[in-house]
Amino acid sequence: ANEVTAFDQSLVVGDAVIKELKKVTRMRKLSVRRAAFVVLKSNEIASILIETSYLSNPGDEKFLINPNNQQKIAEAILNGIKHYTAESRKGIVRIN
Repeated sequence: ANEVTAFDQSLVVGDAVIKELKKVTRMRKLSVRRAAFVVLKSNEIASILIETSYLSNPGDEKFLINPNNQQKIAEAILNGIKHYTAESRKGIVRIN
């Protein structure tokens, strides 16, 4: 069967969100990474954990304190999810 799993979907939505975040903030990790967190292991739904910055980094902290930057990050995450949703509804799901 050519079934797309929730894990596969997680990779696709994660990639879509990263592409949008790259437009508004400096990304240290440029691709989706796997982690063994229980919340990311659902067999039923796509799931992602988004870490946008390191609060221990003074530059990141300064960036995140600014409400405009918070808004940009939130909108980038939303746009990535919207892009993924639109593509998946069309049946266009690309597993990289």
